[in-house]
Amino acid sequence: MSELGRKLKEEREKKGISIQEVGLSLKISARVISAIESGDRTQLPAMTFLRGFVKSYGQYLRLDAAEI
Repeated sequence: MSELGRKLKEEREKKGISIQEVGLSLKISARVISAIESGDRTQLPAMTFLRGFVKSYGQYLRLDAAEI
């Protein structure tokens, strides 16, 4: 997960988008976005929700969904 989180964070930073902006746009807590990027499993939601959040985050950043 940390490799994927790193990729999402790099892409977000490259586009100049803050964690708060992502959270507001996707209606996902900034804490969860941060946990996804850092791979902090203690702060991540259940796997069912996590898959949807990661997919939505990837689409928001206009990354290839199949790759994510």
